[in-house]
Amino acid sequence: MPKDRYPGTALTDAINRRLALTILSLIPVAAAAPAMAEPAVSLQDIIGASERLPEATIYVAREVITMDPARPRAEAVAVVQGRIAAVGSRADIEKLAETQDYRIDETFRDKVLIAGFVEQHVHPVLSSLTMMSNAVISIEDWDTAQGFSAAVRDPATYEARLKEALAAFDKASGSTFLTWGYHHYFHGQELSRTYLDKLAPDFPVIVWHRSCHEFFLNSRAMEKFKIDQAWFDSWTASQKAQGSLEKGHFFEQGALKLLERAAPAVATPDRMKAGLEYTERYYLQQGVTLCCEPGGFYSKTMQDAINAVHADDATPFNHYFIPDGKSFAALHPDDPVAMIAATRETLSWGAGRSRFLPQQIKFLTDGAIFSQLMMMKDGYTDGHQGAWVMDPDVFSYAFQAYWDADYHIHIHNNGDAGMEVLLANLEQAQRRNPRFDHRTTIVHFGFATTEQVMRAGRLGAIVSANPYYVTALAGRYAEVGIGPERSE
Repeated sequence: MPKDRYPGTALTDAINRRLALTILSLIPVAAAAPAMAEPAVSLQDIIGASERLPEATIYVAREVITMDPARPRAEAVAVVQGRIAAVGSRADIEKLAETQDYRIDETFRDKVLIAGFVEQHVHPVLSSLTMMSNAVISIEDWDTAQGFSAAVRDPATYEARLKEALAAFDKASGSTFLTWGYHHYFHGQELSRTYLDKLAPDFPVIVWHRSCHEFFLNSRAMEKFKIDQAWFDSWTASQKAQGSLEKGHFFEQGALKLLERAAPAVATPDRMKAGLEYTERYYLQQGVTLCCEPGGFYSKTMQDAINAVHADDATPFNHYFIPDGKSFAALHPDDPVAMIAATRETLSWGAGRSRFLPQQIKFLTDGAIFSQLMMMKDGYTDGHQGAWVMDPDVFSYAFQAYWDADYHIHIHNNGDAGMEVLLANLEQAQRRNPRFDHRTTIVHFGFATTEQVMRAGRLGAIVSANPYYVTALAGRYAEVGIGPERSE
């Protein structure tokens, strides 16, 4: 078809489905046409041969900035059943809509329309709480709720900034000092309970790692939240392996367990509300029109707090949520039917502009790349170990159950050993119960071998990559933990 015959058209899935049988019936005629000749059947012929299409709304504007290099500017947008169907000149769009009912909407006649920004991986609770902490001391510059916080990438400056923030803290308030942004491979301090006790012997302190997957507590904080031996003894083997009472250090499964008691210090109601309001303004400033949190905390109370800020009509974006699969697997380790039923109950947790996506679930295989806790096939150059967020047998149980329930599965994965577990489960599921266009999504995608990338493609997986890893971490990780070859 000549490129300019039907300018600016982009038919929706709904229209494509409606036209599919008609198009298939005409393929032999089109195939018989001489090469490079005008098509024997036009798009208008196809539309006319089908049943009448749903009503279209044509929005006209002073200008439409499309973000399409082939057609950067337009003057009208057609919407059918909630989806953009065509973009182009008003005359072209009206001509295209001749075979269906349509109406002209002039709401934006004097406005400039631009493409929306879909931010498909946000964590509003984490962004709210980190930016509302008493001190952000991180490896990047941050515009926090308290003002600008310059990057810190060396041990001496980190220690000086931490001491300064501790000295300024109101000890008489009775609250817990919380700082976020520490990264051991940049800030160098071997944080421990003993070290924090020296800096702050008389009030509770929590240091939250840049990854958001680790915590360090001083003795006063552990006493305040009853993080003691009796409780620690009740943890599972995996949780104990990812925590240390002696060091006051808790990561991945240990960090999640710690939050059962320490969450009141991290997520106070006032901090949550102010942080979510700050996050809403931040999304707006960055142009976000739709965002999604894949697998946040499994907490109705937490979701209600998000809804209280982000669900009203005044919120300038739509906010979607995907349930956290690791929580359901832990709650129902031997009952897949109950696990799926509990997941579906969360669909009722949404409100207004905050909504849960049906038939979608998020898992996690290995640990955070910012912590260097991803599971690597060849280990780490300094000898430390990675961590499983979901033990492989637990992950396999949950993955296969949700696969059989026809869920779109998203998996946080960072290391190539974690990738091996992920792909083995996907391959097993495809052989056992084949699914077409399942779009199993590898989230983050930190490290993978060439063979794994090819295998993932053959199995029908797609990738939601985090390109910022390269900017933030590749240079430093080439020097410690990973080495230059894998970092490249």
